[in-house]
Amino acid sequence: MHVFYTDEENISLTRPYAKRARKLGIPVEVELGRLEGGEAGLRMISDAELTDPGKAEAFMKGTGAVILAPSIGNLHGSYLNPPNFQPCASASLPFLAQPEKPTDDKSDMVWRSELTIAPNTDLRLILVDIVEPTAPTGVESVAIKADLTDEGQVDGLFTSRLGMPDTVYCLHGIMSRGAEDNFDLGLKARTFELLALYGGPLPDVITPSTIATPESAYGLGKLASELFINEYTRRGFIDGRILRLPTIVVRPGPPSPATSAFISGIIREPLQGHETTCPIGESLDSSALDLPLWLASPETTIANLAHAKHILADQFPSHSRVVCLPGFTTTVRDEISALEKVAGKEALALLKFKDDPVNRRVVSSWPARFDNMYALGLGFNVDEGGMEPIIRRFQRDHLQEKSVVTPMQ
Repeated sequence: MHVFYTDEENISLTRPYAKRARKLGIPVEVELGRLEGGEAGLRMISDAELTDPGKAEAFMKGTGAVILAPSIGNLHGSYLNPPNFQPCASASLPFLAQPEKPTDDKSDMVWRSELTIAPNTDLRLILVDIVEPTAPTGVESVAIKADLTDEGQVDGLFTSRLGMPDTVYCLHGIMSRGAEDNFDLGLKARTFELLALYGGPLPDVITPSTIATPESAYGLGKLASELFINEYTRRGFIDGRILRLPTIVVRPGPPSPATSAFISGIIREPLQGHETTCPIGESLDSSALDLPLWLASPETTIANLAHAKHILADQFPSHSRVVCLPGFTTTVRDEISALEKVAGKEALALLKFKDDPVNRRVVSSWPARFDNMYALGLGFNVDEGGMEPIIRRFQRDHLQEKSVVTPMQ
C-alpha cells in the first residue's frame, strides 16, 4: 500500500523535525509533489504530480524548511512517462536539483555531504500473535505465530524476510478476565491497556499526575510493563511510548473473554440479529446501567496509535512516556439508548440481562473521566458526538451486508 498525504498532513508531519533541525543549525530541504521512477529496489511509481508554484511558498512557510526540492520526478531512476516541463519564472524560493550520483572523486565528496531524509511510504507489516494472524490484502506483510513469553521465539521476529522493524506496537497479551482467573499467566503475558491501572479512592477526573493503584491482576501486569518501558527509555535501549487506551467500542469480530467485552457485545450482537447478555444489572430498568464508562472508537484509536510514533521524544516530560489517549464518558444505559436510536426496539429485544458480581466489581473499579488536555496537546484526537455516530459507522463499515436489523433513519 502506498500512502499519499495531503499538503496539510505533510506540513504537520514535517514541522516538528524542521524546528528541531533549525535549533541545531541544520538546513532542511522538503519536496512538494509526488515522485516518479524507482531506485534502491523500490517498486516503480508512476503518475508524477509536479510541484505547484502557487502552493510552494505556503508549503515552505508551513513546514519551516529553507530549501525546496521541486518535484520533477526526482526519485532517481528512469521516467515511466517523461514529464512535460513548464518552467515558472515567478518562483523565488531557494531550491535544489539533485542529479544522479557523480563519478569523479571531488563531486562524489560533495554528493556524500548531503543527507536526505526520505520516508518510505510503502507500508510493511510483521504481524505476530499466539495464533497465526490473517495477513491483510494490499499490504506487504509477514504473519507469524509465536508465543511472546518464549525468548527464542521473540528473537525470531527480528529476522523475518522484512528485516528489522522500525516501530513495534505491543498490545495486550491476555484478556482482563483471563488475567484475573490465571494470576501467573497474567503476569507472564503482561498487558497494555488503561482503565485497569486505576483503583481505590480516585479523584473525579484522572489527570496525568494521578497515581495508578490497580485492583486487578490485569492492572498489575500493565503497570509493571509501563515501568519497564520508562526505564528502558531512560537508559536509551528504546524510544518508548506508553499509551493508556480507553475501552474500545464497537470492536468487530466474535465475542472475547475480556471483562469489558460486553461493552461492545451489547451493540455488536443485536445489530447482527444475535441475542447477547449484559452482565451489568438485571433489566432495562436497573440502576446498575448508570455505570459510567470511558470509551473510544476503533477508528480514532488506530489513528492515535499511528500518530504516537511521530511525536518527538523531547515533547514528553523526562520522567514519563505515559499518555492517556483521549476518550469520552458515557454509561451502559446511554449505549443501549443509542442502539435503540440506530436499530430500533427489534435490536433491543435481543438484549438479555444476568448480573455478574465479579464483572461488575472489576468494571466499577475503572475510572470513567479523564482530563484529555495533555493528550490533545500532543496532537491526539478524540471522538465527537457520543455513541450514536460510532454505532452507525460500525454498522456501515462492518455489517452493511450482514445485518439483519434494519437501521433507523
